Amino acid sequence: MRGQIVLTGRCDYRKIKEVIEARKPELVTCANESYPSIVKRGGGVREISTREFMGSEHAYLSLDFLVDVKDAMGANIINSILEGVAVRIKEWFP
Repeated sequence: MRGQIVLTGRCDYRKIKEVIEARKPELVTCANESYPSIVKRGGGVREISTREFMGSEHAYLSLDFLVDVKDAMGANIINSILEGVAVRIKEWFP
């Protein structure tokens, strides 16, 4: 399954993407610690990517998470992972 965290506002997304790329292993660890039981079953975050897109007034940056939810439907897993990662992202970019 895929989940996303979307950042909005007028800021330099290039710098944010550089930090995300450099600290990607830390984000994967944070994400997997947010839902450790899925990791025990062989699942967890497999990939984190970023993409920019334009809205009607300004650009957005999406952090996209590809998560192996194993046999689960996955909505609660994705939500828990994204909530855990969002806290870390807010620490990095207040």
